[in-house]
Amino acid sequence: MKLFNVSEKGLKTLFSKKTILILIILIFLAGCTIQGKVIQSPSLEILSLKTDKDLYHSGEIINITADVSSPVNLDNVKVRFYGIYSRTYRLDKTETISPNQGENTITTAYTAPRCYGCSGISPGTYQISVDVVYNNQTLASSSKDIEIRQ
Repeated sequence: MKLFNVSEKGLKTLFSKKTILILIILIFLAGCTIQGKVIQSPSLEILSLKTDKDLYHSGEIINITADVSSPVNLDNVKVRFYGIYSRTYRLDKTETISPNQGENTITTAYTAPRCYGCSGISPGTYQISVDVVYNNQTLASSSKDIEIRQ
């Protein structure tokens, strides 16, 4: 019993490799849009990364501030502060925020590690960095150097 009046040769022509490839591409492209709009990650931007000073001594509190600009209100944005690398990152903090449209200020504090000793670091210049991550994609990064002394 035939549902359509199409010969076997006609079916082969109808479903040629070229036609199947075009259908797969169209299905893929349709999955990448919602109501005609292409899905994109928002373009968050780090306007500045600051510390309250540039020179710290062992055990001092380092106050870190990142100013982040967001084009829209968002939820579940991860902000990772990390740095002071000496075999591992001594500073490694991640905070989840919900930035509003416009400029947002994120702050954290960290105690500078001791210089020398068993668990200490060598005095010197160290980098502090911040990454802004949304949907497991890093959208912005920035770094700043600080000095740590005894």
